[in-house]
Amino acid sequence: MNLVQFAGNSNGLHLVETLATRVTIPGHGVIYLMLESDRDTRLCQFGCFYETLVFGLDRKHFSRLLMAQDQECRFEILLDMPRERAFSLFVDKPELWWSSPFDAVGEGKVEAGIEPCVGGNCYEIDGEGRRRQWGTVLSIEAPLYIRLAWQVSLEGAEVADPSAASRVMVNFRQAGEATRVEIVHTEFLRHGEDGAEYQNNMRKAEGWPRIIKNLEKAAKAVSRR
Repeated sequence: MNLVQFAGNSNGLHLVETLATRVTIPGHGVIYLMLESDRDTRLCQFGCFYETLVFGLDRKHFSRLLMAQDQECRFEILLDMPRERAFSLFVDKPELWWSSPFDAVGEGKVEAGIEPCVGGNCYEIDGEGRRRQWGTVLSIEAPLYIRLAWQVSLEGAEVADPSAASRVMVNFRQAGEATRVEIVHTEFLRHGEDGAEYQNNMRKAEGWPRIIKNLEKAAKAVSRR
């Protein structure tokens, strides 16, 4: 990753130093952030210079995007069951641990499902019978891992396009007779300028910690059967 500092103006720039970062903005591809001074932030794409306003971004929004690009949500839990059963619990029985992130779920029980194949839908059916897609399976290999596009917006609405959704990687690692489940939620930048806020929300109690607690309870309930 290369973040380059230049001095001068667009007609006569010369390299000052390499600082380090590269940013991908949906719809604009890979761009490189360049700081000529604290007062002048420029972007470079394939050797051409653009003011941030060309991309419709002010400094505040660009800073939030940059932060979301470089950070991730990472969680680990230990489930007291073999890896095959832990994988099956997550993929085949999501109704036991799922917690709806959508707005206006309605009354009644929420059902959930994951179609265990590449391109498979991750969905819920709420108490009013509405089916909503919360993800797409990007890759899967039982009982090792599943990788998903997380298709829920910051406001709790469906994100129709998987390419405009953040990514969730779930790894299942054998740890003696138990299984260590690693959950890594990344690429919040795909959600646009809300990426940094979204990332922070997923770290809070109502984000991944709630889902993880549900998963732990489900594992204990299944193990007692």
